[in-house]
Amino acid sequence: MWPLCKLARVMRGVFFDLDNTLLDRALAFEGYLDELARRLPETFFDEAARQEVRALDDRGYRDRPSFCRLMAERFPALGTPARVWEDFAGGLTRAVRPEPAVLELLDRLGERFTLAVVTNGSSQRQREKLRRADLLQRFGHLFISEELGLEKPDPALFRRALERTGLEAGAVLHVGDDPARDVAGARAAGLACCWVAHGRTYPAGPPRPTMTVDRIEELGHLLLAAS
Repeated sequence: MWPLCKLARVMRGVFFDLDNTLLDRALAFEGYLDELARRLPETFFDEAARQEVRALDDRGYRDRPSFCRLMAERFPALGTPARVWEDFAGGLTRAVRPEPAVLELLDRLGERFTLAVVTNGSSQRQREKLRRADLLQRFGHLFISEELGLEKPDPALFRRALERTGLEAGAVLHVGDDPARDVAGARAAGLACCWVAHGRTYPAGPPRPTMTVDRIEELGHLLLAAS
């Protein structure tokens, strides 16, 4: 791993994952649960049911087909797994809100670095989340898997982002929360990577991140102080 001061000296760009990195997914998830309680109070008003949904979701790290299948089995009022996914993905998108600390961080970093979003997901939903979070105008470059036909952890997605931003791999830090998709994918493309831990312990197996923060708000102080 590079010392942080060395990394900050050579950095020209910062790439960001979207969900659970730039966006507070946990907050949006609770907003979706509130929406469910309003629409289906007989099923989701009870806190025990909400806790069960949280456990099934596993903070977004359970694979989506399994989550939707389990939700459809446990809560038939939501319909088929396909309908669960449409409802869930739409509800999370509607619950996204701007986060002042993240906006301030990006404004500070944007004065010094080229900023880009590198995210998996559908074009329509990811762009709508960016709009709702007041993030669109803060990024000159968006790399969304559906639009490019490439998906993290494929290093080709990161290489495409490098090509279009005109940056060298060794001059870019990628920031994300997923050890496999973000850390392993970015490192395979030659980028340094910051893992956003959210209180978790880094798992055995994936390559180690270049640096770790618990929440994204810590990143600005570390990078700007080091550089």
